[in-house]
Amino acid sequence: MRRLSILLLAAVVLLGSAPATSQAGDEPTSLVDWLQGLGQDASFGARTALYDERYPGERYTGSLEQNVKLFETLREERAAGQFPPAGGARPLPPPVRRPGGTGPSPAPAPRPAAPPEFGPTEPVAPTPPEPAPTPVPAPRPAPPRPPRPVEPEDTAPPSDTPAVPVRTVDTAQGWQLVVDPRDQVVSLDVMHRTTRGAEAEGEREARVTATLPTVGGFVSAAMLVQKAKVFDDGLYAAVELAAQEGAGRFRGKRALLDALRTKLFDVAPDAVGPGTAVPFVAARAGGANVPVPPALLPIVNGQLQAFDATPVLSKPIGFYTWSDALRAIFRQDRIVQPPLPPGPHLDALVRALHDDPASRATYEGYLALVERLTNPFVAADLRPALAALDRGEPLPTDRAAFVPACRSGETEMLKRLAAAGVDTTNVVAMDAFVAGVRDGSVSLAVRQDSGWYDRQQSALEPFLRPETTAEARHVTWGEAYRQRMEQLFRGALALARETHIKHLEVPAESAMSGFGPAAQVTVTPALTVEPHPTAWLRRADTYRYVRGLLERVFGREGLEAMRRLTPEGPVTVSLGEELVAFERLFTGAYARACAETGTPAGGLPGLDVADTAFTSWAQQTGTDPDLARDVRMMVPVSTDPSGRVRVWCFLGWATDDLAIHFATPPVVTRRRTGTDVTGAAPEVSFAPQTAVAAYPVFAELWTTKVLDRVEFRRLCDEKQTKAAILEALR
Repeated sequence: MRRLSILLLAAVVLLGSAPATSQAGDEPTSLVDWLQGLGQDASFGARTALYDERYPGERYTGSLEQNVKLFETLREERAAGQFPPAGGARPLPPPVRRPGGTGPSPAPAPRPAAPPEFGPTEPVAPTPPEPAPTPVPAPRPAPPRPPRPVEPEDTAPPSDTPAVPVRTVDTAQGWQLVVDPRDQVVSLDVMHRTTRGAEAEGEREARVTATLPTVGGFVSAAMLVQKAKVFDDGLYAAVELAAQEGAGRFRGKRALLDALRTKLFDVAPDAVGPGTAVPFVAARAGGANVPVPPALLPIVNGQLQAFDATPVLSKPIGFYTWSDALRAIFRQDRIVQPPLPPGPHLDALVRALHDDPASRATYEGYLALVERLTNPFVAADLRPALAALDRGEPLPTDRAAFVPACRSGETEMLKRLAAAGVDTTNVVAMDAFVAGVRDGSVSLAVRQDSGWYDRQQSALEPFLRPETTAEARHVTWGEAYRQRMEQLFRGALALARETHIKHLEVPAESAMSGFGPAAQVTVTPALTVEPHPTAWLRRADTYRYVRGLLERVFGREGLEAMRRLTPEGPVTVSLGEELVAFERLFTGAYARACAETGTPAGGLPGLDVADTAFTSWAQQTGTDPDLARDVRMMVPVSTDPSGRVRVWCFLGWATDDLAIHFATPPVVTRRRTGTDVTGAAPEVSFAPQTAVAAYPVFAELWTTKVLDRVEFRRLCDEKQTKAAILEALR
């Protein structure tokens, strides 16, 4: 399993910067290898020029998705006699001007460096953010090819090795069908359900269920979203306990706070303040009855009183309700997020950290972990002050938090709207966020300083912007299906936010079917997974990223000793093994979706192993306990001056029947497989496929009640309908 993870990581480098081994035949599967085989310049700069020429406005970073997209476009241009251009290598074009800009595009950003090592004694400096990426336009359509639905009998497959595998089916009469999906286009839409009979006819309202409906034979996107959500919660819960108590080479926050309380107990009178109260108020908020210096007791009690009076900040929700230990961690860490005013009290806290190398290393290591496991902070922390002491300089006079809250795309959008004079209390945040992602004003691109939450959002982007994906030329959506995928985006984003809620800022606002007779063969799309390969590949990358991060923080041995948590307790398999398995599961979903839609998979090593693992899991979804869990929840997004809370609610699941058909059918070749052929060559026809897929029932509203999972689910079960639930919450 460790070898597979290394191979998958190596594939990204392979496709972007080094030749790949050719597969069967003489057709390379690496963009670099293919360009070099044509005598073209395959350097990063040359590939940047080729990419900018075809996709102006999108910055080329050498990612796997971009290399796959460019590779497919150049192959089609070569088939049409348009590449390479006459006269040899194509010269570098002049600088590309970005839409809405006045100057040339910046030089391509270097590949992000690996996160720094998180040793027990080395401080970790924050990674400076890079500018927000330019919005990505829709890709240029590929040159059209003439339709070739069925080739004459005994015609051999195309001589060039396809970038995606062909499928073969043998008939009982001695014939074989070879299905080449390179030219196919699969269309997806929703079959509307209607009521008929004595009562008024019309579209039937979907029934909402507490748990995810699973139907054998087809893996819906919702099933993969829920599988990831359940795993992510358990993973994060395990990391929270390990970061608190210590694991592997990481000392733990409990030891850090204990050491700080010892150093600050005899606090000087001029240093009394919220800074020196931090380790005491954190422990008291977490339920520990630690002694507090008399001078600090009024500050600690006042902060606790204000904290408890603000449930949107103090009330544990999500997986933090699984145990008393997790509830305590939630409250302990939330109360120290607000920025502290400057003064001697803050200077004393900084000096207490600076004078204890072990505590400082734990503090800085934990900050780096939070920034990478969730997202960068929205406010300053104490690292700049610690660095100033290292240089012998005066301490900063700015506000700083002990452990600040983390940014998120949705709250940053609300703050930008408020800064522009918009009354955001009258804005539906999710609607505005979805519109911003679609028009490019909100970018979900992974940035150099992005954490896991940004990466999870990026994995959801294909649900809103299918036209920007590598599979766009092979999959089209009907309007009803597009609306369902938007619902999936909304629900999945709310679920991801709940996983990270402790750290996130809550700002205040101003294939082939069965055969009939021998002479008739029907070919259907025969999809076994909802075809969103870009989303599945990005999700796989998030688990590779998290595994590398946790190995750097806790060490390989520490990670192997950790166990994912569930409401019933820890699982038996190590967290390291599960991360490899989930990376492989989503890589397998990517491989299967690519193969079934005709999208080139890019020559990623290990795809056959991952495909097998995914197929094996897909056959057992009906008994997967993760898919049977209830994930209904409420998560806060922001507050207003009157005390109301903007919340996102995941009310449950509904199902739709999908209609999947060939907008452009694949090429089918008929050939004899032996001498005992009976009957004429079979006639090939194309038919649609139907499948059942779930989608989330989502709502955004203002409320004065912040409910944890148990309370929210009890309300849903009592009220039953969406309208009644929302009315009770309002």
